[in-house]
Amino acid sequence: MRNLLLFLFILIGVYYLRRLLAGNDAADKPTAAAEPQREAEQVLPCAHCGLLVPASEGVESQGNFFCSAEHLRLGPGAQ
Repeated sequence: MRNLLLFLFILIGVYYLRRLLAGNDAADKPTAAAEPQREAEQVLPCAHCGLLVPASEGVESQGNFFCSAEHLRLGPGAQ
């Protein structure tokens, strides 16, 4: 019984020692504030189906924005 308790105390000590050492490593890493900020991308509705799509992923033609080439081919729909 004494050996089991001693083993448990050793395991708990190793656990807290690893947490303590891992905490010191985290202080050396750069924080999220040091990371460059990404600019938000504009989201536009499709002229055919109304689906909201990031501007970089859609297709624009004659002042209308479409979510895909297929909807561009079909043209503006009734929303």
